Amino acid sequence: MIDYILATTTSDTLTYIGHSQSNILMLALMSENDHYQQLVKPFIALSPTWHLTHVRSNLVFFNLFEPYLKLSPGPLVFHDMKTVRSVLSTLCSNRMIRWICYQIYDMSVGYQPSDIRLDRFPVHIYNIPSGASNDNAIHHMQTWRTGRVSHYDHGLEKNLLLYNQSEPPLYNVSRINSAHMAFFQASHDRISSIEGNIQLKQQLSTPLLEDYVINRTDFDHMSFVWSKHAGILVNEKILQLLSLYENDNQTSEK
Repeated sequence: MIDYILATTTSDTLTYIGHSQSNILMLALMSENDHYQQLVKPFIALSPTWHLTHVRSNLVFFNLFEPYLKLSPGPLVFHDMKTVRSVLSTLCSNRMIRWICYQIYDMSVGYQPSDIRLDRFPVHIYNIPSGASNDNAIHHMQTWRTGRVSHYDHGLEKNLLLYNQSEPPLYNVSRINSAHMAFFQASHDRISSIEGNIQLKQQLSTPLLEDYVINRTDFDHMSFVWSKHAGILVNEKILQLLSLYENDNQTSEK
């Protein structure tokens, strides 16, 4: 995808802004391919979920389903989420049970009335969750369970075949030497903890371009996307960072 965008736009670099799991993709890529470290300027990580320590979300209970998901690995989990989201959106629009939906979402990813436009709740729940593959869910649970950020664990036999070792190899983020990475974190994020991000930053070999923490008790994991304060607390900061690269983009276009 990166190669396609750069070839199509004839630009030398591009900006990558990710939220939550999408930051895992870029960190893993950069840790194993120096080439892309030079192409992504800047990499802005909103609520990165690399080390899943001190997670306070009820999503951790999904680890109980890992053995069942492994029975049918592939791209099938939540494959018909449009129907599920439509039903949930309709149910949670009902005044009698809406507060239950609020509580479930709040315990999962944060949903405080002081941070969210509650009239937008049916829209939010219709679009999130959007679904994922079994393998993606299993890989995330693997990180939760082991405390190690590694390649996918295929089991002993296939690990030996693919990795030439019994355990999946770790992603070595200390290989990342890009000075164009910015972390956006929230002090009360239920999933992306400050402690986990401190551990990640200690492993990086180069200081961050920006290490930004939002210190609000009502600003949580999904607040980066749907908070009514995101325009000021998140988007304005992103635009400030992007302005640092305006000259680079103009030079590239010429």
